[in-house]
Amino acid sequence: MSVESVIQCPKISFSTVSGRELANAFGCIEKVCANSAISQLYDIMAMVAMIVNLRDTLKTKISGGQGSMLKVVSRLAVAGSVLALVACSGQTSEEHLNAARQFIQANNNNAAVLELKNALQKDPSSAVVRFELGRIYVEQGQFEGAEKELNRALELGYDSAEILPLLSVAYKRTGAQNALADLNHAETGLSSEESAKVGYYKLLALVDLQKNDEANALIDEVAALSTSSVYKGLAESYRAILNEDFAGALEQVKALRAQSPDNEDILDLLVKLHLSQQQQEEAVLVFEDMLRVNPDNVEVQFTFMALLMDMRRFEQAKPIIDKLIALSPDNGLLNQFKGIVLSSDEDYENALVHLEKALLNGNDNNIVRLLAGFAAYKTELYEDAVKHLGLLVNILPADHPGLRVLADSQLLLGQSQDATSVLDRIGGEGQSDAQLFTRAGYQLVRQGNLADAKKMVERGQEIGASSEELLQLGVLQLSLNDLSGLINLEQAAEKAPESVVTQQTLASAYLLSSQFDKAAQLAEEWKASQPDTMKPYLLAGEVAMKTDNLELAEQEFIKAGEISPDQPEPKLALISLAVVKGDKQKATQDIKSVLAEHPDNPTALTLNYLLAKEAGDTSDAINTAENSLTAFPDNEKVRLTLANIQLSERAYSDAVATLDPIEADGNTSIEYWALKGQALLRANQLDNALAHYTQWRSIAPFNKDATLGQLLILDTQLKFADALEVTEGFLEKRADTQLDVLHAYFLTMTGQVEESRKKIDGLPTEVKALPFIRGVEARIAFQDNRFADAAEHAEVAYTATPNLRNLALFVRALEASKQGEKAYSTLSAYTEKNPNDPSARMMLAERMIGRDVDNAVTLYQEALEVMPQNFIALNNLAYLYLDRGDYEKALPLAQRAVEIRPSMPEAVDTLAQVYVAQNELKRARDLYETVINNNVRNDEVALHYIELLVKMGETVLAERRVKDRKWQNLEFKAQAEALFSKS
Repeated sequence: MSVESVIQCPKISFSTVSGRELANAFGCIEKVCANSAISQLYDIMAMVAMIVNLRDTLKTKISGGQGSMLKVVSRLAVAGSVLALVACSGQTSEEHLNAARQFIQANNNNAAVLELKNALQKDPSSAVVRFELGRIYVEQGQFEGAEKELNRALELGYDSAEILPLLSVAYKRTGAQNALADLNHAETGLSSEESAKVGYYKLLALVDLQKNDEANALIDEVAALSTSSVYKGLAESYRAILNEDFAGALEQVKALRAQSPDNEDILDLLVKLHLSQQQQEEAVLVFEDMLRVNPDNVEVQFTFMALLMDMRRFEQAKPIIDKLIALSPDNGLLNQFKGIVLSSDEDYENALVHLEKALLNGNDNNIVRLLAGFAAYKTELYEDAVKHLGLLVNILPADHPGLRVLADSQLLLGQSQDATSVLDRIGGEGQSDAQLFTRAGYQLVRQGNLADAKKMVERGQEIGASSEELLQLGVLQLSLNDLSGLINLEQAAEKAPESVVTQQTLASAYLLSSQFDKAAQLAEEWKASQPDTMKPYLLAGEVAMKTDNLELAEQEFIKAGEISPDQPEPKLALISLAVVKGDKQKATQDIKSVLAEHPDNPTALTLNYLLAKEAGDTSDAINTAENSLTAFPDNEKVRLTLANIQLSERAYSDAVATLDPIEADGNTSIEYWALKGQALLRANQLDNALAHYTQWRSIAPFNKDATLGQLLILDTQLKFADALEVTEGFLEKRADTQLDVLHAYFLTMTGQVEESRKKIDGLPTEVKALPFIRGVEARIAFQDNRFADAAEHAEVAYTATPNLRNLALFVRALEASKQGEKAYSTLSAYTEKNPNDPSARMMLAERMIGRDVDNAVTLYQEALEVMPQNFIALNNLAYLYLDRGDYEKALPLAQRAVEIRPSMPEAVDTLAQVYVAQNELKRARDLYETVINNNVRNDEVALHYIELLVKMGETVLAERRVKDRKWQNLEFKAQAEALFSKS
């Protein structure tokens, strides 16, 4: 691609650019590289970044001097500073000056500067010393210092005719245009040659200040000088420049160069005029001469480097960049150029270092960030690629190659959700886009986000064409239960009949969809094309076995074994066939032989365990699996197989321990996540299980098994609001009836009855009849005070799943609907079937208090034997003993209950009543007052406290307590008021 193809793009300056310019620039990149591959992205970006605004600057305003005309880049200050050493000797200023002159004659300007500074220490008002110091500074290129010293010398009376030529150079190089314009070029004492030079420099300042009338008048004055100086000719060339006759001016300056080939001012104007005529090659030649004349001129190096970068002559620019970056290693623009040059050499690792340094040092522009993102992508630093390109995602136009790089980086990091939103802005062209859509689809399926995965399938289907793409797309469709994926698999097999992976995938799809005729036909065609491969024979045997043609299946499996005698698959297939035939003894013998040859084969280990389990003794099979893992500790499939066996054996803690060494991340198999979740749950390690499922959902937020596991634990922990948030987030991306049902349940448990009712109304009729939904309906009816309906629904739920939560719901509904006897009998029956359920026994004991106190006491005593800190058992048993008058037994129980729940009014009331019964009234009052001040809601506790006050003679306080209290139970209120009528 040529520079001309990009030259029409809006130019990007090296400093800050506006949002509009950026938008135009990125739009240009998009047009130029619409058909470019991702691997060519650098070429387009680098070219746009390097369009230098030299030509336009020259056409609109051309002025003299390297410090004024080439505004594209900032001048680098490279002059060093020297520490002035003050001599401790008794030398005079004149002696230091003489020493300096000797050093000047010896071409040792640095030593001369030291002597001149020593002279100024002795005599700061010496005009001669100031002049000499200023003159050396001009030679050394320290123009700011020269400007200061020459002006001071002029103020001190030094001959202006000697100062002005030097001062004009200093002003020109520092860009002091106003000061330069004010110089008197006709100063008495100046020679015609000096007057022409000063006048030319003054002319440059006037042009730069857009004082064209004064400039034309000055040209006339210089032209009238009696001199053959080239500066007279340079001044005259400005007539053409001011009239925008750049071609004419160019011819004039060329003629002047013949007179003085190495004059820097001629070369400076000449290079600008070449650029004004788009003569870049000629400008390059002039730049080379400028650096030959003055190789240390940093401004010329910098401008020449920018031109070379614009012309994409990176090899020629490289040594200049290296030289400048050695002087200023943190310069943002230099690091940007260095990064581009290194990228052109495909040294992306080092390019990224310089591009990021450019971003940190003032060149934080979108072009550099775009290049840095691409360099990071090429070096597989995908996090850095996302960091850089992510900042540009809202700026890049749709279908920009940078979006593809960003999306691919996000997918490689497993950030499929973010990648999906980026891919939505890509039109989809060519093989690379098809692969992006398919990869995104796979990740979304793995995360359980089926809604977005289907979108990616549709996008991929629009452009997928190759055999590999059709294969990937077909598998992805089948994973979404889209059987049309078979069509893509069939087309893939037609395009690549030699591909074993394609044939195997299609075969598996036919078997899974029970299309045995097609599977058999595929096996025969596969045999014909690859007769020396065992896989088509295995496929044919599997089809025969599924269609009950066991004799043919055996023949096919034997043939597969003859082709690949060292492979375990044909032998395992024959073992499975023996199991189907009922010959378990042969299967058991043969599986031992396979394991002897292939001790780490997961299928063989599983078959061995299943056969042993059916035989009734699994100990040897478990030992075999454990020995296999010991021998192959890094074989994750063996580890998962052993954990599966341990789970089947109900050795849940062992299964957890087996799985613990696996370091889980986004690439870990789903089988691991599911297995360990089950093992943790069944081992009752709820905190670890919650952490496990939470981590799983952070990787696969819409995986159904991960979501159900987390919801189960949250429900157990009564964290219904958290569970509701999980279901709502899941259903945003994945439709699922089971999660709809749970959503309705958690809505109910968080008191959102109306929302729950609407959710249930939208469920299919057959789903509404499910016992679980009837349980939800019971809760809704209970909150609506429809207790009979609640009992009816709850009974259906409890009958289907007689667990504790359904029991509690059913009993509550029965009692609320005045069916106390049925509630009591249901609870008693459950407790008989589940004698080790402490919660159910506690519920029964509570209801026995008014029916069978002795049995209630027994149940509470048994509960305390199992759990000595059971608060309810302690408090209720203390109450029963108190009611019986057995205060010695009641007191320690009540005291332990208050220790556990010191702010619980009911516990405090029980203990206080024991104290009252023992006539420890003050102790009882002190205890009551620890909770009464908390505005206790329990009217019975308040009544007992008021009774105590009356008993202690505190009738005024007691009466005020009765009047101030907002009673809920009118019966207790009446009892309290009656206390005073009696007194």
